[in-house]
Amino acid sequence: MRFGAICLGLVLPFVTVFLFPTYHVMMETPAFETLRVIETPYLIFEIGFILWAGRNGFDLGVAARALPRDIRIAGAILIVGLFASTLFIAKDVTYALTHSMIWLVHIFFALAVLDVLARRKIAGFDGFMTWHVIGLIALALYTAWWFSFPPPVEELPFGEIRWRGAVPGFIDVRHFGSWTGAIAAGLAVRILFGAQDEGLAPARLFYAIAAGLTVWSGTRAAILAVIVVTVIFLIIHRKLPSLGRIALAAVLTLIACAGAYLLVVDDPVFWLIEPREIGETGDLTATRTFMWGRTIELWLQSPWLGLGTGSIFWEYADHMRPTQPHNVILQFLISWGLLGALPALWIIGRGLRAVHERAAGVVGCVPILGFLYALLFQSLLEGMLHYPRFIVSIIVMAALLFHSAGPGQKAAEEH
Repeated sequence: MRFGAICLGLVLPFVTVFLFPTYHVMMETPAFETLRVIETPYLIFEIGFILWAGRNGFDLGVAARALPRDIRIAGAILIVGLFASTLFIAKDVTYALTHSMIWLVHIFFALAVLDVLARRKIAGFDGFMTWHVIGLIALALYTAWWFSFPPPVEELPFGEIRWRGAVPGFIDVRHFGSWTGAIAAGLAVRILFGAQDEGLAPARLFYAIAAGLTVWSGTRAAILAVIVVTVIFLIIHRKLPSLGRIALAAVLTLIACAGAYLLVVDDPVFWLIEPREIGETGDLTATRTFMWGRTIELWLQSPWLGLGTGSIFWEYADHMRPTQPHNVILQFLISWGLLGALPALWIIGRGLRAVHERAAGVVGCVPILGFLYALLFQSLLEGMLHYPRFIVSIIVMAALLFHSAGPGQKAAEEH
């Protein structure tokens, strides 16, 4: 899967960079903005992979029938849920149907990846993290240039610069931070719990870069993800890493924070904590809790079927049109109701359990497993299971871990 690693880590982020350049939170042309928001390059990658897999032995029906019985049943119910509210309840059928079809592409892509990997011998996937780090560094350098040399404001379409939407290749700086934070989480557990080999030295440098970019972006959910993933691995190993590893990780984190502080953008969006938040009880989570409460109110209007895929976009409020509620459970509930949300969560839970059982004790799986856990944890606070770039990465990493790890492989050593 080296080709997939290169595409996801380097090629697709830069395709997105050059297709959708902007110094604002949206593109000048509505059509291009729509293509940017649905992350078209990643959808094309999925469709292309499905077609390629089909020419190389992948059969959708055979792959579906090979799944465990409970997954087949849950999948069938989910597909009904995808389209029931979209066709019979949604106020914007075109928008909802488009996003339902996108989810269908994700499902077919997951089956294709699982089928291809099941028929191929996987020697390892160190390259997956390597290409993501290469892409991260290249994108960081391009971002530095993009931020350092903006054109005159009067030459820009909207007559102003909105830095939160100007990070090249990402819809929002928070999405950039979610990506770098997930990479940082994988590298953090690589330093703390991974093998003591030649790959440890570069992992230290790359962690400092990824962690620094995460702090620079002001993405608190991503920083929390690094902490949570580390705790998960502590539970897995039931033992603290060596004091040397802990000290090294702490020093690298301090260096990352110092670098982020020196390079911080003079815009409150990039600050971890705004001055107004200090001393205001609950203000750090006020936006999330308000959005979650409003989403629950909307979902209760149609608890069984939901209001249509992506319905929060038009149902939320006239003055604010979020694409997702920053919580995967609420995202599924408002879109598909209990009919679609329960089977979707069942499939995710069953898949995560299978991956964990096969990969948690394998030393070579540490960084990519940390990367996967970080994205899944952030789906409770961000839109990781709404945007294709993250969904594709989650599918590929889960499939790689499932098919390359298993009984008989050397368990992770305690360090």
